[in-house]
Amino acid sequence: MADTFRPSDIPTLHLVDHPLIQHKLTIMRRKETGTKEFRELLSEIAMLMAYEITRDFPLRAVELEPPGAHCHA
Repeated sequence: MADTFRPSDIPTLHLVDHPLIQHKLTIMRRKETGTKEFRELLSEIAMLMAYEITRDFPLRAVELEPPGAHCHA
């Protein structure tokens, strides 16, 4: 019997199972999907993946001096 794949087997693998990405992949797989629509969907998926993958990036506090008030962001 073959071993079952576990995402933890590959520490650098990041599974993105967002419903919008799944929906766009479904449309991409249709034989009726043309090249232009395929490329647009691929671009949209790339943006969604970037958003998802950068979710845990560390943030650094900075001090700002916008007009009117001093603040930290």
